[in-house]
Amino acid sequence: PLNNTQLPDILIADQISVTRNSAVVLRFTHAASKAIVRLASATFTQAELDAAVITFPNYLTGGQEQDGIFVDGTLRGNILPDRTDPANAVALIQPQTIPAGDQLMVIQINGRPYTVTSPAGGFQYVGAEAKIITVTIEQTSIGISATVVDWTDATTDLATVKLVAGLPGSTTGVANGEQMEIFTGYGGPRTSLATYTYNSGE
Repeated sequence: PLNNTQLPDILIADQISVTRNSAVVLRFTHAASKAIVRLASATFTQAELDAAVITFPNYLTGGQEQDGIFVDGTLRGNILPDRTDPANAVALIQPQTIPAGDQLMVIQINGRPYTVTSPAGGFQYVGAEAKIITVTIEQTSIGISATVVDWTDATTDLATVKLVAGLPGSTTGVANGEQMEIFTGYGGPRTSLATYTYNSGE
């Protein structure tokens, strides 16, 4: 995860049938939803917006991979986006819908909280979907818009992953320390076959 309040970036592959000694192509999808928050204002300076504290309050969290399937968590907690890039606050969020009128975000600027409420019809965080959420904050009004965008990763593009055992440097699309677990049991109970932790030097 980008920090310990967020969902880990869990990738789940489609179930496939495998023939012995044949090449295998695994198609991965992100279990989480990615929120990219951008703040805009004609009232506050860019420095004030960059220093703002953004919170996704009382969100469902705790989802995890179990036997190759993503299972939603039932815990609730506050999620803090990563602000390594102050212009793009990024959070990985468990898929969920925030009902209309509920708190979508709380943004604190100069010690004052500004509450962003979920719009009519609710706000949906969809697995494997990235959204840019633009929040326009003025002293007496708050506006919000959301746009679905392509999911891109800071370090690697996980659309294509090539795994070659025993050949250092021959694996692509995977960062050091990332893990892959392989299961058997198509269409029924699943049994873990192996877990791989990638190390580019091995």
